[in-house]
Amino acid sequence: MKKAEIIITTITILLVLIVGVSIIYFGVRKPSLEPKPGPIQVFTPSPKPSIIIPQGLEGEKLNQEEYGQTREEFIKSKPWVLKLPIKAGNYFISYNPETDTLIVELYYLTSSSIPKEQQLTQAKEESLNAMKSAGIDSNTQKIEYLELAKQ
Repeated sequence: MKKAEIIITTITILLVLIVGVSIIYFGVRKPSLEPKPGPIQVFTPSPKPSIIIPQGLEGEKLNQEEYGQTREEFIKSKPWVLKLPIKAGNYFISYNPETDTLIVELYYLTSSSIPKEQQLTQAKEESLNAMKSAGIDSNTQKIEYLELAKQ
């Protein structure tokens, strides 16, 4: 044989071997454990965004809206409530919305040389001035005074 025939035959055998090995290697595949991807789903936005509120929360939302409206009405009728509580050394003013009453705690010192009644009168006058400054009409607003001793 001629040298060219030997080279062509060798190249042909090598090509057959390469093709055969690649068919065996790539042709016999192990089954994949991963799921095959399904068809691609295309997201199309809806023209109107909608919010789905779970049924249990729907009532809560209404309660919150009602509370907000009630609170706004309450604040409009009694804007001074936002300035409470008012605290000083001889009195403390708070509000009880359940009874619509201002609670004024008047303090007197048991160890003072000033008589109890005089201390309480002064504390009451100062608390009335503080209420007036806050915009509270002490003539129309129900007020409950409590006398408490301090040592």
